[in-house]
Amino acid sequence: MKQLFFLLVFSVLVVACKNESVDNDNPETQELILKQIDYIYEGFGLNNEPFYENRTENFNELGQPISYSSEVTILSWYNFYYNGNHILDSIRSSDGHHQSYNKYNYQNNKLIGYQVYGLQSYEVDLFYIDNIMYTSNEYYYEPEDEMRIRRTNYIFSDQTHEVLLERESFDDYGNNNSTPFFKQTYQYDPNGNLILFNEYQLQTDGNYFNSTKEYTYDNKKNPLRSLSGTNYIIITHTLGKGSYSEPVFTGKNNVLSMTSINSSNVTFSKTFEYQYNEFDYPTNIIETWSIDNTQGEPEVLQNYYRTLTYY
Repeated sequence: MKQLFFLLVFSVLVVACKNESVDNDNPETQELILKQIDYIYEGFGLNNEPFYENRTENFNELGQPISYSSEVTILSWYNFYYNGNHILDSIRSSDGHHQSYNKYNYQNNKLIGYQVYGLQSYEVDLFYIDNIMYTSNEYYYEPEDEMRIRRTNYIFSDQTHEVLLERESFDDYGNNNSTPFFKQTYQYDPNGNLILFNEYQLQTDGNYFNSTKEYTYDNKKNPLRSLSGTNYIIITHTLGKGSYSEPVFTGKNNVLSMTSINSSNVTFSKTFEYQYNEFDYPTNIIETWSIDNTQGEPEVLQNYYRTLTYY
């Protein structure tokens, strides 16, 4: 009887192990690493003339960007370099007319500053206080022929400094200027997807010009989801190409729509159509930009067509 009992237990364990092995190979749980994005851009330039742009973005086997190129009439590009700890070391880039070089400094793998060399050269220092990270750099203010200090505060949800809640920038900070000339706030859903983005820009009359963006998402896998431990500034300088005007989407899912309205009551929108592979990752994306006009019908401004491949 005891032998029969142990034989039954052993059989159950074997079946359980086999089932677990099958689950590990289940396509629904397969994680893919983004390898390349190819873009085709259609829009309108001066005199409403159509123009086209080709872009390519490449990633390494960790999912980190390694190169980006864009060509209309001139070629612009970025190359990203990483150190032995797989942390961003430097960026070389060109806008087609001028080249620039960024060098990043760390202490115990934590970003503490960076230098920018190019048409304008400057150095930025980073400091951390609890859940706040702030940057400080000197710049030349030509109207007064003087050097000033610009400070930007980044307020995060916790001391990992990964989920940004607020960003505000101050000019002439050395003279105790306590009014930010620029401010952004962020709200997220439980999957880490940005759902509300507010931006405020100080005007000469002392009031702020405000724009609000709201986002919706699918329930599929975002190939640009954030690598844990990656500094927000690094994400912005790599995936965002240094632009702070548009958030970098590193949450769990993919954006389906964006609706923006500003202080002038101008409504601007983006919509996204996806094709997915068997692992629920997007392989083709159509992104359409449009603006509301007086006739009530949205006017299409431009389209992006993206093809994504994976390792």
